[in-house]
Amino acid sequence: MDKVRNEQERLILQKFFSNTGSQESLDALLSGVVVNSDGVVTELNLTGKNLVGSIPPELGNLSNL
Repeated sequence: MDKVRNEQERLILQKFFSNTGSQESLDALLSGVVVNSDGVVTELNLTGKNLVGSIPPELGNLSNL
């Protein structure tokens, strides 16, 4: 999660991954998080992550997706 520099975005991602009940480690999940040079989340590649559960509405606050 170190590559995500924005604290609000970091908290949103933590909530998202905790809501999905994935069997993968957090490091494996974060491998699909792409950030720009400022550490702002610009892409989520969740292909093959086997995520289940609800998407928290806060995910919509990742304004650079």
